[in-house]
Amino acid sequence: RGDGPAGRAPREAIEASNHLDLTATAGPAQGTTLIGFALLEDEIRRDAREIIQFFKDNDVAVKIISGDNLATVQNIATTVGVPDTSAVDLSTLKNINYDKLVKDYSIFTRVKPSQKKSLILALKKQGNTVAMTGDGVNDILAMKEADVSLAIGEGSDAARRSAKLVLLDSDFAAVPSIIAEGRQSINNLERSTALFLAKTVYASILAVVFVFLPMQYPFTPIEMSLLNFACIGFPGLILALEHNTDRIKNNFTKNILTYSFPIGVTVSFCMAALSIASHLQGFSHPELTTISVFVTFTIDLVLIYWISRPLNKLRAGLLITIIGIMAAAFAIPLIRDFFEFVFLTPSNIIVMLIIIAAGLVIFELMRRLMQKITAHIFAATPHVDI
Repeated sequence: RGDGPAGRAPREAIEASNHLDLTATAGPAQGTTLIGFALLEDEIRRDAREIIQFFKDNDVAVKIISGDNLATVQNIATTVGVPDTSAVDLSTLKNINYDKLVKDYSIFTRVKPSQKKSLILALKKQGNTVAMTGDGVNDILAMKEADVSLAIGEGSDAARRSAKLVLLDSDFAAVPSIIAEGRQSINNLERSTALFLAKTVYASILAVVFVFLPMQYPFTPIEMSLLNFACIGFPGLILALEHNTDRIKNNFTKNILTYSFPIGVTVSFCMAALSIASHLQGFSHPELTTISVFVTFTIDLVLIYWISRPLNKLRAGLLITIIGIMAAAFAIPLIRDFFEFVFLTPSNIIVMLIIIAAGLVIFELMRRLMQKITAHIFAATPHVDI
């Protein structure tokens, strides 16, 4: 009652609420006075909406699995901006078809631990890469099945031990920066690996081929050192350190093989053809090695361009710098003599241009063929686009 001592108001308000029918249209019961409402509300993190928007911008479908009441979870989801708030109470269902359920709904309530695991497995069965966050023992079964499991520092010890990643400060605002760091590591490693693998492929093939060909090897050790620096070491270092948060697409191995293997085969073919042409034309060994360096450099430059797309200022500057290094190595007399380069005759240049043109055609054909082969090989591998 509202006319009692102020110190007793809270107790009397609670007593009065026990007798109020808030759904009745006639108002409070006779003899009582409504003095206020007590509102209980979940505390939502300040950055929750921004994090949900980040996932939305990156085409990540947000699914909520909870043991709470449907209306409560749905209201919170709406508050933080979850795009799809279609919800279902699993306690009302029998003979659940989880594959259909995860397609039709985004919010699952009154979920048991075993049902959480079934939902995660159903999502993975549809070819999705699934990440799950959890903080309690009842989340462990599902977290173990997820591709990526995150636990918060405030959660149970069992959940932290089961997770692949633990947010020590329990702050989900760190997730975008974690994803950005992962993207940079994978993207830069992918490009550096493509450079080194291409060199490994053609060096291995040439080593075998020239064991049987009665001709001199088309490179000198010092010239290989120049190629290794200009086409592999230097660009690999720059690309590895570049800030790169581009989305990861397709399979890591598939992306590497699509370019590195065709380049390796192309360089091997060009060197074999050039050695034969040099033998028939009577080129000197210095002429052969000089042509070989420029042919290999041109084809390697194509690889660097392909793995650097889309070009930005840094990547365009890298290409220009690499070209400048090779131009300086040939134009400056002291450096030219150090690398044992010689000036080319018109017949040398004609052969070189023909070999380069043939090499570019072979590379394009090999690249398209490799795309089809890798698409078939990795067809069963889950598609990754994060």
